[in-house]
Amino acid sequence: MYSPKLTAIKIKEAEKKLGKGLVYHSAQQIRHANELLGKKYDPEQAKVIEPLKPSEKWWINNERTLCMLDFHYWLTNYAKIINLQKKLVSFAPNIAQKIVLDVWSEMEEEGIAIYIQQLKARQLGMSLLTELAVAHRVQFYMNVNALVASCDERKSETMSKMMEITWVNQPWFMVPKMTTYRTGQLIEFGKLNSAVSIQH
Repeated sequence: MYSPKLTAIKIKEAEKKLGKGLVYHSAQQIRHANELLGKKYDPEQAKVIEPLKPSEKWWINNERTLCMLDFHYWLTNYAKIINLQKKLVSFAPNIAQKIVLDVWSEMEEEGIAIYIQQLKARQLGMSLLTELAVAHRVQFYMNVNALVASCDERKSETMSKMMEITWVNQPWFMVPKMTTYRTGQLIEFGKLNSAVSIQH
């Protein structure tokens, strides 16, 4: 997930099960495919309005599988954030975030818990990176019971909004149906039995 070495092993295992190789795509290819697939889905009715071709079904399976197994692929191609200029953009890790991703990778390879107390300067993007990691787990994995908390209610709500922004701005096929939503309290994906609680 975080370690390129372990991710490569997981991808090979997935390819054996699928009987087909998984393909990494460029940002441009992803944008183009998502535009085409977006025309086949009605968000108001929450359903596909035009039959998908076999190649389109495989694209969806390929992208979902790669995103689940490779956090970096999902993070840089599908995770959206509001930047300092208040614009919606794709996430691109800064130097501090890259360092933390390397630490997560090392801990994963060592088979130990990714459990870090981050004593740092402010505004390095650590909260954002952590929120995206939580969003990724809750979105793709079953039986995840996540918690987001800070010192006060407003800050906790602000942190939870980081996850909501990235979920709302992914293509329709990437995010499972949200079955419970209580602003600033609980977001749940029932089919996965995964949820994130927001507390303070």
